[in-house]
Amino acid sequence: MHSYEAFIRIIDSMASQHAKWLKVCNELPWRKDIASLNYILTSNVWQQDHNGYTHQDPGFIDHLANKKADIVRVYLPPDSNCLLSCYDHIIKTKNYINVIVASKHMRPQWLTMEEAKVHCAKGLGKWEFAARGGSKTRGYRYSGSNNIDDVAWYGGKYKYGPDEVGTKCPNELGLYDMSGNVWEMCEDWYSEYSSVPQTDPKGAKHGDMHVCRGGTYFLGEEGSLPANRLCLGQDTIGMVGLRLVLSEN
Repeated sequence: MHSYEAFIRIIDSMASQHAKWLKVCNELPWRKDIASLNYILTSNVWQQDHNGYTHQDPGFIDHLANKKADIVRVYLPPDSNCLLSCYDHIIKTKNYINVIVASKHMRPQWLTMEEAKVHCAKGLGKWEFAARGGSKTRGYRYSGSNNIDDVAWYGGKYKYGPDEVGTKCPNELGLYDMSGNVWEMCEDWYSEYSSVPQTDPKGAKHGDMHVCRGGTYFLGEEGSLPANRLCLGQDTIGMVGLRLVLSEN
């Protein structure tokens, strides 16, 4: 199904009913898999150039994000090749509600098709790779420095609550707040690490809690290490956020 991001709110209740139906179906062993319900939304809320009063509403994502994560998936591809890779993935899935938010405007093309396939298939390991400085890493203990005070809001040392982004130093990739401030909730389900070395581990296939990385404002120094992780539910508020990466241009 294709729609403007704002207009899709008309079917909020129908999407909720389908999510409830999928939840029950997943609990019935005799119920066979069905094709996923796929939404493609355009007119991104942060890219409006006209009619902003009626179009600027990302509420459908918020509406679905409150459902169980073993049913709902939301994709925000950064370029056309990632969009194609995501779409190729979702049309092959079963028993999900998938949402892709895509721009209707001309956008920069960052990755080749092969690079996009690899990028979109990366799991939780991608976050730690970025936190450690990627290919530019200098092996710092925290994300961007061996001195945590240079790069992180942590341990309730400054105030009890998240602080303004970008007020500490960035890491080697120019990313801010990869240590401390707020947890990053990742798509991967929480599970114990495998005893066998892995590249870009994906975590468990199912679960009740998501992996969170990066630490937060009330944890101490150890909690802000790039390798540290925690499991949290979707209803966690106040200490979980996300990092957005934008081009300087």
